Amino acid sequence: MVTSLLRVEHACRRFGGQTALDDVSFQVRPGEILGIIGRSGAGKTTLLRCLNGLERPDSGRILIEDRDITTLPERELVQVRRRIGLVFQHFNLLNSRTVAANIELPLQIAGVPRDKRRARADELLELVGLTGHADKRPGQLSGGQKQRVGIARALAAHPALLLCDEATSALDPETTLSILDLLRDINRRLGLTIILITHEMDVIRRIAQRILVMDHGRVVEDAETAQVLRGGAQHDVTRAFLHGESARLPDALLARLRPDPFAGGAPVVRLTLDTGATGTPVLSILARRHGIDATILQAGMAEGRTHMQAECVVRLSGHDDGAMGFLLQASPSMEVLGYVPADS
Repeated sequence: MVTSLLRVEHACRRFGGQTALDDVSFQVRPGEILGIIGRSGAGKTTLLRCLNGLERPDSGRILIEDRDITTLPERELVQVRRRIGLVFQHFNLLNSRTVAANIELPLQIAGVPRDKRRARADELLELVGLTGHADKRPGQLSGGQKQRVGIARALAAHPALLLCDEATSALDPETTLSILDLLRDINRRLGLTIILITHEMDVIRRIAQRILVMDHGRVVEDAETAQVLRGGAQHDVTRAFLHGESARLPDALLARLRPDPFAGGAPVVRLTLDTGATGTPVLSILARRHGIDATILQAGMAEGRTHMQAECVVRLSGHDDGAMGFLLQASPSMEVLGYVPADS
């Protein structure tokens, strides 16, 4: 039984005098969504190319479904690559082909008969919400629709692993949310393992179950996303990405925000709350049941797959041992942004 769909063991890669990967090791479980984040030059692109067999590390091993792709001859490596879907930042669609023909391309290369290719394309167009677009050309689509076609193409050959290389960086914020919702839905419905390469902490926060932080070719943090968002970051680079998220807060709040608890301080947290028919009056329950006053410092709405979600930053005043546990149930991605004086 395969317990790790992907295992990277002490991978190193150098280009001349430049170290791109420095003793990188991590595992990815089947069905997991892993976010890999790092600044430019951190080694993310080299790692992605190694995971897909486009680069071979100078030392170390990369095992996909228990097969070490670093030692496979090219003919066998081609077979393994068919188990890996790739989603690109700039879509990489062929303008000379229709939407359906773009999706069918990996199957055509693999020698799948035409009728089976078209049936698979139609199935995937329904999955990504583009039924009726099969005969359009990429030039007739919006950026978000093009990325949906790219995702459908990546899924064509029934991959076990989906690699997304900055898949939302070329999209506007609203479209980014819809693509992340789609990837989350695909993960849930198909049980597909997804690795997201990104430089945006917001992408990690919204979808990834685990976060891998890279810096100068090394993995400097490997932790559950929820743990990191609740103040459990162990490395300065991770904290810098989190600070970048916090920097979107109003200047007056940022000036008072401190990273660590202090006497007389109140936590400031970011919550994402459902507002659909089954939504829970979280802040009201927090006050009645736990005696915690929640002062809303910032709020907005985001579009989920089935209903709207409220995103708010609140200051919590008061103390109750069960309050944080209740908030975690209501908002599993709850993030502790810092602490401010309770009376501010």
